[in-house]
Parts: sequence; structure tokens; C-alpha cells
Amino acid sequence: MIDIDDFKKVNDGFGHVYGDEVLILLARLLQQSFRDNDLVYRFGGEEFVVLAEVAGADRAAAAFERLKHAVAACTLPRVGRVTTSIGVTQLRPYKTASVVLDEADQALYYAKANGKNQVCLFDRLVAEGAIQTPTIRTGEIELF
Repeated sequence: MIDIDDFKKVNDGFGHVYGDEVLILLARLLQQSFRDNDLVYRFGGEEFVVLAEVAGADRAAAAFERLKHAVAACTLPRVGRVTTSIGVTQLRPYKTASVVLDEADQALYYAKANGKNQVCLFDRLVAEGAIQTPTIRTGEIELF
């Protein structure tokens, strides 16, 4: 999950036309940064979701770090530079879409709350004790 840092400031300070230009730039960088068989989605507002087949956490981190640096290196007219915070998780056959999105969102929220302009991997944050996974007790039903 990819989020443009301080995007509200862009819209409020420069107007929605410039905000739209930032979104278009990020969409183009996403297309250039990933392969044709990777899936890129706009996920509302200034967030994007990428489903990419990557061999391992280190390579995933490296791919998203490259994207983060590519975004930060671009200078936009009037707006200047923008940065992104990125939360990464791993798809597994037993995970529902809502669980995968929640994990990526938790990693993204951690990135934003701890300095922005960074890539955070959910599994590493859990292993470090930085975030905790919700536990469902035996017999408990979770409805939404």
C-alpha cells in the first residue's frame, strides 16, 4: 500500500488540479517501476495498492525502496517534491483480501507515524515487536 505523504497540503496549498498531477505522476512511476503482470490499483484518495510477485522480503523491500526514491527525485511544477510512505505485506493462500489490506495498512500507518518517506514490511515490524497482530480467540467470530 502506497500513500503520498502530506497530500492534503498539496491539494489545500496548490489546488486539486495540482493534486491530480501528483496522482498522475505517481501512477506513471508505478507503471514504470513494476512489470506488466504486476497489478496496480488506485485505492482511493492518494493511496495505491500494488500486487507484485517478488521473490522474498528483501527483494520486495528493494523494489519499493526504488519506487520511493524515484518519487522523491521528481520535481513537480509549483509543488516541488513529494514523498511516499509504503506498507508491504505478503500474500498467502490462507489470508483473505481484508487481512492482506489490513496488514499493509498497519505497516503503512507505522511508516507514516515514524517519520514518513519510508518502506515498512509488516512481517518485520511484527518480528521486531513494533506492531502486534490481532489475535482471535477460539470460538470467537469476527463480523464486519
